[in-house]
Amino acid sequence: MTSELCLLAKKYNVDKCYDIDSSWPTHTYTPVYHNLLKDSRLKPLIFLEIGIGTIELMGRIVYNYKPGASLRMWRDYMPAAQIFGCDIVPSVLFEENRIKTFLADQSNQESLYNLYRQIYNETADSYIDIIMDDGSHKKEHQVFSFTHLWQFVRPGGGLYIIEDVNEKYLDFFEELPLKLGFSDAVCVCLYRGEWDAGEGDNFIAFQKT
Repeated sequence: MTSELCLLAKKYNVDKCYDIDSSWPTHTYTPVYHNLLKDSRLKPLIFLEIGIGTIELMGRIVYNYKPGASLRMWRDYMPAAQIFGCDIVPSVLFEENRIKTFLADQSNQESLYNLYRQIYNETADSYIDIIMDDGSHKKEHQVFSFTHLWQFVRPGGGLYIIEDVNEKYLDFFEELPLKLGFSDAVCVCLYRGEWDAGEGDNFIAFQKT
């Protein structure tokens, strides 16, 4: 099914869509994301994506890649949202209408807390509505970021999404909130994709009660 999010992914050449101009099989996330987010996307959300993407990395997969493609897709999909991104590589940082990016290391606690403080300074809001981890895709970094950023997800419906989870770790991540004592985390989507290239075409989404 082609959704508005799929069309925006094609517009910006975002590898979350299965039908873009690429040299490698891309992810099949956008139809699932649309079903997950369509009822809230017009609200004044605060959205954070970890990982902006360098030309050196993404240019090998997606033709004519421009750093921040995913953030631009989300900005257009959520027209009232404030969009934030972060990356460990300074050269990919940028600022556009309703998009602001920051330098951050998802494997460093103080860096993550500083990222949160910067977003708070921009929004004067104690919570983030949606956090999407599309960073290093390393299991230890995904666990670390979730452990330290979950407290900042908005209660009553906020989402934390971990992308490109290796298929062999999906069950581990499904049980992660219980292991961490996060009783307010509910798995609302465990998506097993259509291909597996190491990291895999898989994601998991938790909602805060």
